[in-house]
Amino acid sequence: MPSSLSRFTDVRPGVPLGVLQSWIVSEGGQQRVVVTTQDGFTVVGDVIGPQGQDISSALLALSGLSRPQTIPPNPQSSQLTMPPAQPASPAAAPQAMTPSPASPLQLQTAEPALQPPAAVTPSPLASAASAAAPAGATPPIVMEKAQSLDQLLEQAIDVSAWFSAGTPKPGAPVIFFMADPTCPHCAVAVDMLKDKIQAGDIDLRVILAPIRSQQAVFEAASILQSPTPGADFMNHELSKTTSTVSTFKVLQPSEIQPDVVRALQRNVEWMRGNGIQGVPFYIYNTAEGAKVEFGEVKDSMLAAAIPVRGSVQTAAQEPKP
Repeated sequence: MPSSLSRFTDVRPGVPLGVLQSWIVSEGGQQRVVVTTQDGFTVVGDVIGPQGQDISSALLALSGLSRPQTIPPNPQSSQLTMPPAQPASPAAAPQAMTPSPASPLQLQTAEPALQPPAAVTPSPLASAASAAAPAGATPPIVMEKAQSLDQLLEQAIDVSAWFSAGTPKPGAPVIFFMADPTCPHCAVAVDMLKDKIQAGDIDLRVILAPIRSQQAVFEAASILQSPTPGADFMNHELSKTTSTVSTFKVLQPSEIQPDVVRALQRNVEWMRGNGIQGVPFYIYNTAEGAKVEFGEVKDSMLAAAIPVRGSVQTAAQEPKP
């Protein structure tokens, strides 16, 4: 540890920032981020990312010193209102949901395809979308809560609407990643995983759950509706933590498809129904069974993760019989 950090207490190494090294330190009872140079200088102040954003809080979160983004306590928060949707077709009417319904929205960047997911339980998140259901539709029921981590993993595969962030190699370990596109801690996690994602060494399956704001809903819908959601998601996230220039376009509410609104509803309702408290949240399989993590990326998770059922599949998988 550089001697220039001796004035601080509780010094912990953070992530490298180019040729600089970040550190999480305590000073006057407050946690903060400082960086050191290769020749031993310590720089104190805000850490500003390439796009002009303050990433200090994200660096703190990565070291477990700042809580990940949590779900607002009131599920009827006006911030979570979905954008107005066009009237749904009879084929998209709400249906009863079980832990293993039709296959989820699955998109691969190598062969993009958008498959409308099964309808979801209407919730306060999307009163406009739920109101669009035709008269006489099957009344919705409350989603069944997973009774074990193994069942939660099965629901992630079969119930949630997800897409792969990259083009994984056959047999790559799978990690389901629940994220909000406006969450800075999620962006830091993606930055930590980008090399493995881009090399195809990991199949990061993104479950978008816009829980922070109305803007989060618009961004999540725009990514999910894109013909290349994995590429757009990576570009959007890495623009917050690297020199990557964002080319991501947020759609207008009138451009967002009803099926996409319902897919996001399903993700958030599934998240709430299983008591998941916030993002980033990870679900993955191991030789000992399913496990979960919350917050920062852990080496133990990357070392233990293995493939899951159906890891080798096409862009639009047929529903299970």
